[in-house]
Formats: sequence, C-alpha cells, structure tokens
Amino acid sequence: MFYGQMAETKDSIELPDCDYEGLLELLRFLYSDEVTLSGSNVMQVMYLANKYMVPSLAEKCTKYLRDSLTAVNVFSILPHAQKFEDKYLEDRCWKVIEEQTEEAVTSDEFVTVERSIVESVVKRKVLCVKEVELFKAVDRWATKDGHRQGITPDGETKRRILGEEIVKAIRFPLMSQTEFATVVDDTAILSRKETSHMIKYYSNVLKSPLLFLQGARKVMREFRVNRFKNYSEAGWNYSGLSDSIYFSINKPLKLLGIQHFGSPGGEYTVSTEIKDTATNSTVAKRWGTFASKKDENDNYYGFDVLFNKLICLEANKQYKVESLINGAVSSCGQSGLKFVEAEGVQITFNSRAVTEGDRLIQMEEIQTGHKDLVKGDHKDRLIEKHHVTYKALVGTSPSGAVTFVSQLYPGSLSDKEIESRCGILHPGLWEKGDSIMADRGFTIQELLDPLGVKVNIPAFLDGKEQLDKEDVVMSQTTASVRIHVERIIARIKKFKVLKTEVPLNWNGTINQICTVACLLRNFMDPLIKQ
Repeated sequence: MFYGQMAETKDSIELPDCDYEGLLELLRFLYSDEVTLSGSNVMQVMYLANKYMVPSLAEKCTKYLRDSLTAVNVFSILPHAQKFEDKYLEDRCWKVIEEQTEEAVTSDEFVTVERSIVESVVKRKVLCVKEVELFKAVDRWATKDGHRQGITPDGETKRRILGEEIVKAIRFPLMSQTEFATVVDDTAILSRKETSHMIKYYSNVLKSPLLFLQGARKVMREFRVNRFKNYSEAGWNYSGLSDSIYFSINKPLKLLGIQHFGSPGGEYTVSTEIKDTATNSTVAKRWGTFASKKDENDNYYGFDVLFNKLICLEANKQYKVESLINGAVSSCGQSGLKFVEAEGVQITFNSRAVTEGDRLIQMEEIQTGHKDLVKGDHKDRLIEKHHVTYKALVGTSPSGAVTFVSQLYPGSLSDKEIESRCGILHPGLWEKGDSIMADRGFTIQELLDPLGVKVNIPAFLDGKEQLDKEDVVMSQTTASVRIHVERIIARIKKFKVLKTEVPLNWNGTINQICTVACLLRNFMDPLIKQ
C-alpha cells in the first residue's frame, strides 16, 4: 500500500475497513510505542495490528483482552481469538463460558455471535446452566437472527435458523415437565411429533428411543454458605478498619463471591480480598460500590461482592477474607458456626477472626522543665532555654481502649528506633494475620513482616499526581479512625501532670506517671459510642 510495486500513488488513501479511533491508536503506537486501549477500540486496533503486521501491538491487544475477559464480554472476544488463531485466548474464553455459562449466554453479546459458536456452546459437555435457561438463550439468539435477516421469527423460521445440530444438542429430558410446557412448547420450535414424544416421556409411557440426549452435563453446582444461625438489626459500625474471617475447606472448590450484611437503602464502598495465609499473598481482590438488597429467603438486607472470575481454592489450606467497608451501619450475624457443611464440602471458620486493625499506634512527646545552657565567653553570653523531651509509643484497640504503653525515650531518638526497642514488636503480642494501623511516619512493615502482621498506613502519592480512586477511599476510611487516636491522646494529655512541664526531679518516676495516666483513660467515658 505504501511502498513496493503495489504502492498507492494518490495523495489520499482510503481505509474502508477501519475507524478513526482504531487507526489513531495504530499510528500512536508506530510513532511513540504507546497505545491507549479500551473496550471500544481494542478489537479494531488488534485487527489493524495483524493486517499491517505489527506483532508487538497485536500482543498488547491480546494481553488487554486476556486481562479484561469476563462472562459479560466473552462472546465479543471469542470470535476474534478464533479469527487470529490465538489458541490460549480461545481456551480462556471457553473456560469462562463453561464456568459462568448462565451469565455468558444471557449477555447482550451472545445474540451477536455466529451460528457456529452457538452450536459449539450447546454441544459442550461441561456447562454451568440449567438446560431450560440454555434453551431460552438459544431461542433469543434465533429470534434476533431472524430480525437481522428481515424475516418473521416464528417457530418454523427459528427451527430453520437453528438447524438440526443445535436443536438435537439441547437436552430437553433434563428439563422438568413444567419447564418444558411453559417455555419450550410455547416457542413452537419443536415439531408436533417431537412435542408429543416428550409428553410421553414425562408421562412414563414412551416406548420408542428418546430423540434427545438425556445425560446430565457436568455442571459446577453453585451454592451459598451462611455461617450465622440468625442476625441482629442492632447495628454494626464500620470504623474504617478491615473486617476479616479465616476459613479452610476439606475439598477443592471455586469461589464466586462474598455476601456482606447491609441495611435498608444502604450503599457501601467495599474492597474485598482473599488471601493465602501461608504466603500472605492476595488470591483475589474486588473493589466497588454496592447497594444492599433484601434477601428473599432469610429476610435480611445484604449485598454480594462478586469476583471477576471464579477463584480456585485448595483443600486443607487456610484462607482469609478481608473487607474494608465504608458505609451505613448494617445488620450483623449472631451465633456464628465454626463448621458449616454444604454440597459435600465442609468449611471450617477460625474463631480468632476479628475486626482488623488490632492496634493503632501513635508517638507522643512529654516536655520536662528547662535547663539554662550558656554559650560563648563571659563578655558575650547567650542564655538558651532548652527543654528535655521524652517520647512514648501508645497503642489502642479499634474500640478506643489503650492496650500498650511503652517506656519513655529521649526526644532525640528516632521513631523507628523506638519502635524496635519498645517491645511492640515482641512475637508474643501478635498472631499471624493481625494488623496495625499507624501514621505515614511508621515505616515498620519490614519489622513486622517476619511476624505475618500487616501495617495499614495512609496511601502515598509515590510520584503520582493524585491518588488512585481506591487509595482515596481507603485513606478516607483510615482517616475516620485516625481521628479517634488523636482524641485518645488528647484525653491522656488532659491530666494536669502531663499538660505542663514536668519538674526535673520527677525523672525517676516519670515512666510510671505516664503509664498510669494512659491506662486511667480506659476508665473514662467510652470514646466510641454506638
């Protein structure tokens, strides 16, 4: 096109098979080695990258598609994976279809695919969908295809559009008689003979061989587990710290999501993680804003946090569910069970699961009386008022109780040095999976890593112009707890003995005075009230 014997000689070259956005990204990549991909342009960019032989750009498009693949868009990605012979991406698409069939076939993209893909779907041995729902999706596809062809999609027309291969691959015997009568019969896709045949089958009077397959597909059965016997509407406050629970399973399974308690009309911003406690690595993470709905079966309000794909969990391995929630006061569970069994799988919940943020720490200074320091000779003396200061590290629980008070250290000692000396890092104070919330100045994650303790601190810009949306929400929720720490310190400093300069002759007892003052704060009115 641009060079060689077949090069265009005109000043203007028409490219009828591409759009402006796709061509813009192709040119951007050719000139700057950068590309801005989105759901609306990635297919066009991938097409152009393959057409004009830019393999590095094609690979970027493929990676984008792999990373963004979901049940909702799988049928828009699968045809392109087949067209460009990307076997890995195609296999990923089929895996999503098999695991999340119902969500995939009810998506808007399903009715846009070629007939060959519909046939491939209904012929698969592994599908996670009820047969009647699969038939509904196929019927919807045939109706849409009839409209595309400009013909009336009646039963006979839809039968011709689908063809015998698709109709015979639907396993009608797996449907209940009610499902068949109310859904299949009304579409008129089956002939009178086939309908009569199925009626005899349901009535147990069929003498001839079945016309349709009746073997059950290999289905990954979806089920819910509730560890609470009952619930309370008394209210659960979200303090800005994570809530967590530990669990293990006796058989491998795939996790779709986590349900949280909510409230009538409540909206919650949530960041949920599944962690492997052995490695402290994140297995899955989902962030978003969710509206609570009333559970039809158990009559409580809640919301589901669903992951973008099924999460493979291994047997006899401990996992941790950790959710950072910001929102209205919600209902809460009562009488939580340690063992729950469902569909042959036993789930064991760890009773030590507690609200995250087991301790909050803050460094505070106490000022002693001054000493007069003389500088210079007798002719020109400068008298400087110099105060000696002490620092203590104070730890509190999420409920506002003082749980740790270090001894006092000279004010000149760095915070990190005090952290390593004061005993807060003693292994006996922590259990693996605990967490601590601190200010930005507390760079102690490396000191707590060997203990398996997580440090929650406000997010850093770290060279970015602004924080990510998720970091902003997490910082906001952290700040809502941070104010309670400041209030605790303020209450401690209300003691007159710490409010003013401490006499120098108290140096021998200042440690005991500080400790008693901090712990006496626990006997005041509660800091955090329901």
